[in-house]
Amino acid sequence: MNAQIPGLNEQDLRPYFDRSDLLRDCALQLQKDCAMYGLELALPEQAEETYHTLYAQVLPWVREQIDRRGERISALLYRIDVSEALVRQAAAESESWPEAVTRLMLWRELQKVVIRHLYR
Repeated sequence: MNAQIPGLNEQDLRPYFDRSDLLRDCALQLQKDCAMYGLELALPEQAEETYHTLYAQVLPWVREQIDRRGERISALLYRIDVSEALVRQAAAESESWPEAVTRLMLWRELQKVVIRHLYR
């Protein structure tokens, strides 16, 4: 199989943003990884809204986690496999820290799901 592993960037992952099947798995993976923090997600019926709906649900939760227990975000990022250096770089370029954490969490979880999908 010659499937290309997508990078952790918008260009590589954008084709999967509207794949409701993969995004549903992404949401389940995110819930699993964040279970001890109480994250619950609801997915919309319309596939084209799924990524943005996930982002809109996760962002306030990330803000709350940062406000309540900022040190737990480091453990969460480690669990999901997103480096803090990558978050700092994204935040320095144009996003706030919570926006960068949210985006990179979603992208990394989606990347994991896509890789599993490509190699099953």
